[in-house]
Amino acid sequence: MKKIIILALFTFIYAQENDFLLKASLALKAGLYNDALKHISDSKKQENTNSEIYKIEGLIHEALDDRKNAIIAWKNCFKYSDNKELKKECKIHLKNLSIE
Repeated sequence: MKKIIILALFTFIYAQENDFLLKASLALKAGLYNDALKHISDSKKQENTNSEIYKIEGLIHEALDDRKNAIIAWKNCFKYSDNKELKKECKIHLKNLSIE
């Protein structure tokens, strides 16, 4: 019984931690870039080594035509990612941003 309670608590806490990331993603899709950046900032306060946070942040800054901060976000995404496909995506964005 203790294991079930601990698992349920962990699941609830984990879901809360990713809530800011989900909100940022939804705000980005809705074109609410300033709201998305606020949620990204809140998300970083809870887990600042999550590569997905930096991926979304990079996309937001690209949408805002903010190359400098987009490059920083994509570099952090690359740094914290263990996923080969995501690292590949980071390289593509960084290459495109450096060309402009």
